[in-house]
Amino acid sequence: MKKQLSNNLIMAIIMIALGILFIIFKAGVISIAMTVFGVALLVVAVLDLLNKDWVPCVVKAVLGVAVILFGWLLVDIARIVLAVVLLIYGVLQVIEACKNLKKNKSLLSKILIFVEPVVIVAIAVCLFFNINILFIIAGVFFLVEGILGLIKALK
Repeated sequence: MKKQLSNNLIMAIIMIALGILFIIFKAGVISIAMTVFGVALLVVAVLDLLNKDWVPCVVKAVLGVAVILFGWLLVDIARIVLAVVLLIYGVLQVIEACKNLKKNKSLLSKILIFVEPVVIVAIAVCLFFNINILFIIAGVFFLVEGILGLIKALK
C-alpha cells in the first residue's frame, strides 16, 4: 500500500512538473528533451568507451551528436507529416459528417457529428502554424492530471 502511494505521488509530481514545463517553455520543451537525450547518449558512449566497447561507443556517440545537432529538424519534419495526415483525416471526417447530416434529426446531434472533425482540423492547423498553443493545452492537461493525482495520492 505504501509503495503504491509513493508511486502515485511520484507520478503526480512528474505530471505537475511536465505541465509547468509545457506551459512555460511551450515548444522549447522538445528542444530541451532532445538535448538531454543527446547528452545522455554521449554519457553512455563515454561509459562504453571506458568499458572498451568500441562499436556501441561509436554508435551511441554518433547518435548523440546527431540528436543534438539535427533533433529539432527531425521533430519539425514529424510535426509537418502529422499535420498533413491529421488535416486529410479531419477533412475526410467533415465530408463524412456532411453525408450523415440528414440522418440526424435533432440540432444537437447535427452539431455533435462535426465536433471531432473540426477539432482534428484545428489541431492540424495549429501544428502547421502555431505549435505553442498545443503545448500550452497539453501543459494544462498535465497540470490538472497531476493535481488530481496528487489529491488522490494524499487521501
